[in-house]
Amino acid sequence: GEHAIGLKINSVHEKPHQLFFPISQPYLESLDASFNHLVTLEGLRGLGQLKQLDVRWNQLTKARQDAAVLRKHTPALLKLDTRYNPWKSVSAGT
Repeated sequence: GEHAIGLKINSVHEKPHQLFFPISQPYLESLDASFNHLVTLEGLRGLGQLKQLDVRWNQLTKARQDAAVLRKHTPALLKLDTRYNPWKSVSAGT
């Protein structure tokens, strides 16, 4: 069966690893963390099998930084939904 965690509408405010990833989740395939208050994806580590990630309706602003985290720590990712976050424009100097 599919290994999934749903954390939708939980008022999660901090980095993900501080709240619900105290240990590695190597077999997790699907994570729904939509409708929270996440400001970064920096805590997503040890998720080598993650295929689906839903982080809609959070407070993510740093697209480049979060994309780098995902590239490094979620190599199996096939589906990503980041809609409805207050992404900041990236200027040429940053």
